[in-house]
Amino acid sequence: GHAIAMLDYYLKGFLNGGVYPPEFLAKWHASGADPSRAFLRDHVIDIRALVHQHCPGVKYTSLREMLADAGVAHLVRGAKGNDTDTDTDTEHAAEAKFRTSFRILGTLERAERDGDTVVLEPSFRVAYTVETTPAYQQQLDAHMAQHGAYPDDYAAVQSVYARAARAVEEVMPRIPLFAPYFALLRLITASTALVTSLRAAGKLPCLGTPA
Repeated sequence: GHAIAMLDYYLKGFLNGGVYPPEFLAKWHASGADPSRAFLRDHVIDIRALVHQHCPGVKYTSLREMLADAGVAHLVRGAKGNDTDTDTDTEHAAEAKFRTSFRILGTLERAERDGDTVVLEPSFRVAYTVETTPAYQQQLDAHMAQHGAYPDDYAAVQSVYARAARAVEEVMPRIPLFAPYFALLRLITASTALVTSLRAAGKLPCLGTPA
């Protein structure tokens, strides 16, 4: 559970441009959780700097920046504005047309057996959901009925999220801060597949600690 939770936390931080190391989070909570932006900003790890250090030649762009560059940040809940904005979350939520999310999913790319040896090739992919609000879906349906296609903004949001998902898949595992958790995810995926297959055959693996 810890590995999955940390991957989800790091995924959100990677998309938004900053994360905190686990040791800071533990100390922050134990020391009273100072909520001031100045204090938190002093301890955040800049994703752009991490990518520059560990992925030469790769230009990092946060999800918010991608949406702004495409001119559709105002359509996505949570993607509008910056640290100096005075707009409330409630105001932006009322304006947003989409509710969105990302998730990292373990996958099994290959499974082969050679005698008593089983070879598993676990991997992962990044899935995303771009869900329209009911009111905006009505607008989309009306636009489709009139023009035979969805508006450009809809396609732009979909394109940005596809780009962001590819960036996570290609860049995050190369960064040492995140790499161990992707290794754990591969181990979890392979172990889950093996145990599931054995149970389907009426067997159970012996997972006890050696004496």
